[in-house]
Amino acid sequence: MTLLVSSSHFASAEALFGSAARGDADAFSDRDVLIVDDDITTLATRSAELEAQGASVASYTFAKLAALANQGALFVQHLKLEAKITRDLGGRLAEILNKFSPRADYSSDIIDNSVLCSLAGTVSAGGRGVLLAADILYVGVRNYGVLSLAERGVHVYGFDAVIAGLEAEGLIAPGGARALSILRFLKCLYRTGEASSSAALLETVKTTLSVLPPTLFPAGIKVVAPHCIIYAPPPTAVASYVVLRDLECRFVALQALGYNINLNAELVRLSRWIGNPRSYTSISHQFAPHLYRIMKKIALECQNRSRVSS
Repeated sequence: MTLLVSSSHFASAEALFGSAARGDADAFSDRDVLIVDDDITTLATRSAELEAQGASVASYTFAKLAALANQGALFVQHLKLEAKITRDLGGRLAEILNKFSPRADYSSDIIDNSVLCSLAGTVSAGGRGVLLAADILYVGVRNYGVLSLAERGVHVYGFDAVIAGLEAEGLIAPGGARALSILRFLKCLYRTGEASSSAALLETVKTTLSVLPPTLFPAGIKVVAPHCIIYAPPPTAVASYVVLRDLECRFVALQALGYNINLNAELVRLSRWIGNPRSYTSISHQFAPHLYRIMKKIALECQNRSRVSS
């Protein structure tokens, strides 16, 4: 993928990263683009322009990216090692990346990642629940690998390289990389809207869990009625991304009840955040309590209609 060569809305700094920059992109790959600017309006306009081309856009102010660098965020190391800078007025992006040094200890981040992975332990019955679990596990396994390998001085970011590194370092069971490789395909099925509730798919995802450390990943997957997901207590004191994925679990459960999401403007907005989680994390999860209430109300209405019709 190439960036637009003609635009009136270029950000001050832009770069390709991920598989697009490494040169190993395939049909399953996202097309990752970084844009950085001081002006949030410029970032919003340029993001929309790039997303219209099919890009997955990571949008940051220089202050936010510098703050991530100061925290030792490995996303910045990823950019430092692999990003292909296509525009950088004043060299500000290059300066942030060149000065970055990763931390030696990412244990707290690994524990935080386990909270995300726990969402895959209970899924809604219906065609999408198990595929959603696979998608969450794909993200969680990649995070775990990037963080754990970084503590050992190994910095890799492509999924296949990450799971191979985990096996080489003895951080997953022997043969684990092969078992985990299916998650990337299942993730793509989920994100393209596929649905499957087969027992074979459930067993496949359970197999991936069997090679992962049980202290950081669910021991198994429990399939429950959609209402059990929607009425469950929400997570507390966790990152915005985890809250969004928890909302997504409830969103999928509502769909399993047969509810048309397009009937509710708030849920339409949630679906856009699910499609672009970077957008949601920049907004923060201040809207989450309202969305939890909306989904509980809709689930109750669906349940009552089902009782009347029966």
